[in-house]
Amino acid sequence: AQIVQFAWDFYKEHSSLQHKVISTAADGIEIIPPQFTKRKGPEPLIYQSQSTKAEMAFVAKSIDYLRREKSFALKDIAILYRVQEHQGINIIGEMEQALNDNSLPYNWVTRDEQSKKSFDREEDSIKMLTIDSAKGLDFRAVFIIAIETMPRKMGKTDEVDEREVSRFYIGMTRALEWLFLSYSGESRFTQYLDEVQQQRTKKQIVRM
Repeated sequence: AQIVQFAWDFYKEHSSLQHKVISTAADGIEIIPPQFTKRKGPEPLIYQSQSTKAEMAFVAKSIDYLRREKSFALKDIAILYRVQEHQGINIIGEMEQALNDNSLPYNWVTRDEQSKKSFDREEDSIKMLTIDSAKGLDFRAVFIIAIETMPRKMGKTDEVDEREVSRFYIGMTRALEWLFLSYSGESRFTQYLDEVQQQRTKKQIVRM
């Protein structure tokens, strides 16, 4: 319930189409107002880091925690990303290094056409793939990394922005139980997440 509500709040805040169903033929992106579940879970975790390297180290440590303390199978964990490189930084290279450092088996599903064809959902490894490729898949835990790479600036039209909003929403709703959102830069989407964190902090202070 917490993940669905969080994703829908983001969508309503950023989408010019609001509650309407969206379908963009170019990307096949479709947004339908969610059916809220009664099943409760943890609030999505937001993590801001000082560097990509530190961010990926956090992701790897968090996955190791889920495996050891929560008995998660690695096949039930996905790492989603928007682009492989950003501003000269090899995001996926840093992610791979952090996973290797923590002895965490992974499958970079969207590395190339061959890796896509040989994708085995049941293989006991972390699945690393683009947000677009995750459409239609669900995982107990989802990590969306390098959120500063969204929204992508491919023009000045509202349509492009709308697709980016839809992508992020779809990425978040791939998570069934745990959702981790991390970034080490700044964008329109990370500014929204910063505001959410500030509101959470204020609520905690009030409760105290």
